[in-house]
Amino acid sequence: MIPHLDGVEASKASIRRRGLAASLRLLGVGIHDRLRAAASDLLQHTAAWLHAQPDAQSARQDAMPDQALTDGRNVSVVGRTEFQGLVSEAERRLRQVLLALLPPVGSWPVLEPAYIKLVGLEGELAVMQLSPDQLKAYFAKHPKEYEGGWRPVILSRFTLETSSYSPIKSVPRVTAPVLFISALRDQLCPAEQVRKAAELLPASSSSGGSSSSTGELVELDCTHFDAYLGEYLAAVTDSNVRFLRRHLQPPPADV
Repeated sequence: MIPHLDGVEASKASIRRRGLAASLRLLGVGIHDRLRAAASDLLQHTAAWLHAQPDAQSARQDAMPDQALTDGRNVSVVGRTEFQGLVSEAERRLRQVLLALLPPVGSWPVLEPAYIKLVGLEGELAVMQLSPDQLKAYFAKHPKEYEGGWRPVILSRFTLETSSYSPIKSVPRVTAPVLFISALRDQLCPAEQVRKAAELLPASSSSGGSSSSTGELVELDCTHFDAYLGEYLAAVTDSNVRFLRRHLQPPPADV
């Protein structure tokens, strides 16, 4: 299941649920992380520039014999070469000054990305705020020990992109058969949005000239995270298998 279908509607619902102050705080941590990333990129590019070596083209131009530039046809080349030489010299001197004034590059601060909790209780600073029961259901599908250093956190800058993630906008362009599975008590991706997405699918024409939707909708009376466990997971799996068999299994051969 995806977290939401319509980014704008999900953002509105998040503001209503959190309140304006908490929403601004969430926005603030996203901006903070984005600025840290920009500053980190700037430091890396500056360090690379300070220790850059003259490129081969500049070296060839600096070494060009004077007599090769005395031909009238090469006046523009001479002017361009002299200008590039002045720029290169100014750049070299600027590097020398900055290297003398700035601390060694190795001592520059390392700006690590800022992370935020992916899920948390209502009132906590997290991308998804859940009730105690929902939070328990979320972690129930996780292994007891995470592997590969994975943690339930996400880059804070992701909060600035939530509203732009709207897969429902792409639904009308989908021509393949689609199975929608919706949780009727889903607070993250409401069932009415899933129904709307199913209605947006283009119709497919049959050989008899009639048209029908390419989508199927299955609704379960559960919450978003219940669908990953127990009887609801079994229902989801069964729906997927039957859907795939209908559309992928070849028809029986004629006897």
